[in-house]
Amino acid sequence: MSECKRCGQCCRTLWAQITRRDIRREPKLQQYANEADRDWWLLPTPCPFLTEEGLCSIYKTRPTECRGFEAGVDERCYMKKAREMGVFNPVTIR
Repeated sequence: MSECKRCGQCCRTLWAQITRRDIRREPKLQQYANEADRDWWLLPTPCPFLTEEGLCSIYKTRPTECRGFEAGVDERCYMKKAREMGVFNPVTIR
């Protein structure tokens, strides 16, 4: 596992799926579950829980999909793609 550089690009650009279980763990997610007959919903981008510092304001109770995301390893990680292209610079991607 690679260390997260806290660039926040994953939370600014990726849709995160939330489930009823996620909502039970973090009630703040309820406001994004706008259709009662569904079992999952998508958080808007950028994630409304991303702070100005690039951190998750609900980190301890974040959605399951967010918990499974591995910075620097996950194929959707901007950091991983930038490193592979040889253009990774944490100062410029904030």
